[in-house]
Amino acid sequence: MRNLKIILGTIAMIGILASIPVVVAAETTLRMATTAPMGSAWYRLFKKMAREVSEKTGGQVKLKIYGDGLQGTQKKVVTKLKSGKLDAAVLTSEGVREIMKEVMVLQLPLLFASAKELDFVRGKLTDELEKKLLAKGFKLLSWGDAGFGYLVSKAPITTPAGLKGLTVWIEPGDSVTKKLVELGGGTPKEMPMAGVLNGLKDGPLQALVATPLMVVGLQWYTQVKSLAVLPLSAGVGAAVISKASWDKLTAEQQKVVADVYQRWNLKLRAKVLSDNRKSLALLKENGISVTTPAKSAFQSLCNDTTRALSGSLFPASLLARVKQLLVDYRAGKH
Repeated sequence: MRNLKIILGTIAMIGILASIPVVVAAETTLRMATTAPMGSAWYRLFKKMAREVSEKTGGQVKLKIYGDGLQGTQKKVVTKLKSGKLDAAVLTSEGVREIMKEVMVLQLPLLFASAKELDFVRGKLTDELEKKLLAKGFKLLSWGDAGFGYLVSKAPITTPAGLKGLTVWIEPGDSVTKKLVELGGGTPKEMPMAGVLNGLKDGPLQALVATPLMVVGLQWYTQVKSLAVLPLSAGVGAAVISKASWDKLTAEQQKVVADVYQRWNLKLRAKVLSDNRKSLALLKENGISVTTPAKSAFQSLCNDTTRALSGSLFPASLLARVKQLLVDYRAGKH
């Protein structure tokens, strides 16, 4: 009798458990946009990252990657993130500017002498900038770097006087380079990146500010003759996810996604630095004149550019902090 009661009790418990609905975590697909060409080394890195996210979340979080810039301009990508048509994106500096103009303080001409200086200053400002991004509806997953932009032209430019009368390509929204060109006596010409090659070949463009990797990868080197190794801009990008999409993930899933992005970002940034060095060597091999003008020759123009933008594009107090952080870094306080 006692055994029968135990059996009946067990059956009853099974019935109770069976009546409780089983909660299965819903599968989430994060749609991510990138300008990386499909099939490129960068795109393959993103695919590996997607596989890792899927594996570490038991297949509950998947990344669907849209490469080749198929989601449109950076402005359109940001708009799609806000509307929910995209969940995440690896943004170029243009895309980050669309969300938060304050980041332009990190792209001032001749501000940083090395990638390490940029890393240090940005690291100190990250908490503040991350909060600003969150207030605008975006979660920062990781920073990204395109490298330093150099002055590339059809004829050598060794002083600011060389800019006078030239039509210079400006990435849409790049207020810093636009102001520098204007103050240097040149004419800034904004146009999508896809139109630059024809602009150099048949159009009005005579110069531009770009990384060696861009010059090689986009075939611009076929239409220019000179590159001045002068860090007139720093390409600061970022991987972001909309707060709405971020909040759909569990805490455990958020940790996985954040950790994977950070780890793969380190690999991607190292590759970008390496590819820029290789690209610079390739430019030399292909007959491009690579010069290193004295920074002192351009310092006055760069200082004027910074003064003109301070207080409007970014707070003067933010610029003061950046400069103090640079003083600290160069004094070994890091």
